[in-house]
Amino acid sequence: MSAETIVDCLQHHAQERPDAVALEDARDLRVSYGQLFAKVGALIDVLHGLGVGRGARVAIVLPNGVEMAITLLGVTCVAT
Repeated sequence: MSAETIVDCLQHHAQERPDAVALEDARDLRVSYGQLFAKVGALIDVLHGLGVGRGARVAIVLPNGVEMAITLLGVTCVAT
């Protein structure tokens, strides 16, 4: 696998093993690769809709956990 972007990497894993656990936090909240790809994609769409793009400065204020990881991935895909 030769991924060019984070989205490419997520898509690859979502296609290869959609039901495998991608993220798990201290609360035992689990997200599969298929779910992660869908959630990050949805967040990317929302951020683009809000006008967030490359070079934007985005603050994330969330506790550590699955939600933070998904948000960090989405923002990274859009703003870097």
